Amino acid sequence: MSDNLPLAGWLYRADPGSAPPAPVVVMAHGFSAVKEMELPRYAEVFVDAGFAVVVFDHPCFGGSGGTPRQEVNPERQLRAYRDAISWVAGIEGLDAGRIGVWGTSFSGGHALVLAATDERVRAVVAQVPYIASGVDDAPVELLELLAADDERVRRGADPLTIPVVTDDPEGGGALSPDPAAHPFFTRLAATAPTWRNEVTLRSIARLFAYRPIEHAPHIQAPTLVIGARDDVLSPFDGVRHAAAVIRVPHELLELPCGHFDVYQEYFGVGSEAAAGWFTRWLAPESPVR
Repeated sequence: MSDNLPLAGWLYRADPGSAPPAPVVVMAHGFSAVKEMELPRYAEVFVDAGFAVVVFDHPCFGGSGGTPRQEVNPERQLRAYRDAISWVAGIEGLDAGRIGVWGTSFSGGHALVLAATDERVRAVVAQVPYIASGVDDAPVELLELLAADDERVRRGADPLTIPVVTDDPEGGGALSPDPAAHPFFTRLAATAPTWRNEVTLRSIARLFAYRPIEHAPHIQAPTLVIGARDDVLSPFDGVRHAAAVIRVPHELLELPCGHFDVYQEYFGVGSEAAAGWFTRWLAPESPVR
């Protein structure tokens, strides 16, 4: 439960009866994506490495509760991560003292924030993370649309939405700047029936105030940052800068690809690196930070 609403997720366990209690990786997807979109592949790699894994849908997406539907709210999503971590602590056979967090794309930014703000997190992997420094003021056109949207909602109408992806880079989708976004989401839509190609307009407005980069110097948990050199949505220069200001043990893995290639051609490299990082820092003999 999070905000008194259910989070839908899966718990992977290699051997529920094994001893000692297993370390745990808590993970969720990025902007608008749901757990069925490639996350089981990562979970299986981590289970094979000896971890239990919790994979969940963000509030307002997929099988999780919450309204308005399709609303990306960073603070609400961070609370959901924290509530999933709290839930882990009550599961017999799981080690609440050895919890890792994995996030990708938008939730990669969440992983960095959690590494800086939640002392229960012992290791982090942030894959092609959203780390934007944000801007002080949203464009005037967006503010005007948001004012109209607020009026619509007050009258009982549903919030305005925009597509997540379109087949036209100029088509106004939230992720349209990256032409690889449309084939990625449409390819996986058949295996993710709860995914919807829309987000609320207010989701875009919230991006302007969300600044994961500000938390990077305060990260407390060992952190692996996986960046993509040709990333359009999470430009590599920004990701490299975020890694450079982390003061605790950390590494930057640079992949010669674009944002969505990390789930396909470079899945093996990224997932094995993540499993190795969690093994290094969540094993019983790992150094205590």
